[in-house]
Amino acid sequence: MSRKKKIWAAIAALILLLPMRVTCGNMFYGCATAPDTDGYYYTYYEVEPLGITLVESLIQTNLRVYYWRGKDAHFIGKP
Repeated sequence: MSRKKKIWAAIAALILLLPMRVTCGNMFYGCATAPDTDGYYYTYYEVEPLGITLVESLIQTNLRVYYWRGKDAHFIGKP
């Protein structure tokens, strides 16, 4: 493999490893909880490699490969 091809392969690999925040583990999922007594609802998110996100969108499933994950609280008001 020539030096130029190795450089392009390294660039492509780095792009596929870029972190991407995905709500609910997959771009097409919905996962919000019901509001709690304080007026918050929660959503799950994962920060995963761009390459994994692309594969998940093709096969329509969550692969559980991520850099980190967590939950976000969203305030909608007191009930």
